[in-house]
Amino acid sequence: MLFATLLTLACAAATPVLVERDASANVERADTLAAVQRREAMTDAAINFKARAEARQHQALREREAQRPRPKQNVRSPEEV
Repeated sequence: MLFATLLTLACAAATPVLVERDASANVERADTLAAVQRREAMTDAAINFKARAEARQHQALREREAQRPRPKQNVRSPEEV
């Protein structure tokens, strides 16, 4: 009976420490998850920024090519044939 009482008291004394450790571990996991999510968001933003920049470059290139005069085709007139 004494052993059971001592065991109960020891468990009761250790419970706040275990709860505190568990809460601390949960906070660490939440912080780690938040950091991973921030990195993923930053990576997605960088990829989107790069894709938009490349799209603007391609659009500018297409516009320059559209404005450039085209060389005349080597088409022979019926008189030359």
